[in-house]
Amino acid sequence: MSSFDLDTTKKWVEVFSAPAAIIALLFLGLQSCEMSEQNKSLEATIDQSDNQDIFEKTLDFDQVTLQDPLLYKAVTAKPGDAEARYLDESKADAERTAKADLLSIYIIDFYDYIFGKYPPSEYPEIGEPTPKGSDPHAFKAWSNALIGVFADGSFVCRTLKDHQESYGDPFISRLHKAKICPGLRVPSESF
Repeated sequence: MSSFDLDTTKKWVEVFSAPAAIIALLFLGLQSCEMSEQNKSLEATIDQSDNQDIFEKTLDFDQVTLQDPLLYKAVTAKPGDAEARYLDESKADAERTAKADLLSIYIIDFYDYIFGKYPPSEYPEIGEPTPKGSDPHAFKAWSNALIGVFADGSFVCRTLKDHQESYGDPFISRLHKAKICPGLRVPSESF
């Protein structure tokens, strides 16, 4: 019978285990890099999907507002403006008022959705100077749209005040902080 040499076996195990450990570490490193690349690809796909969703919602919004431009102008007009008279209670019938309510809620839902897609840390305060590196024209257009849509006393603004609890605090907080649609209650949490 051959004798078993423990010392020799230990040496062979040591000689082969070091390269095996190095190969295993290299394999784990490659797997980690591959997973990191997959995560980046997944994040890019999610961002692209979000952008596509926002684009589709914006197109839907534009189509809805173009279906009845006079009604859109009436719900976003300041009291006393000629467009606002379209909804004067003495002149507006129940159907027109119901359409105005639905359109106002649709408009508020749209802007709340957009605000929900972009965390407050990713866009500047409304009415504040545009941060370096941002497109000042796009930001100004966005700010002007919000100021116009939620004009003080407009039908949309009144509807938002009546249903404020149905909307996200980041959205309400941003409007309140910028003094858009005065009379909004301060949200329970500060964002």
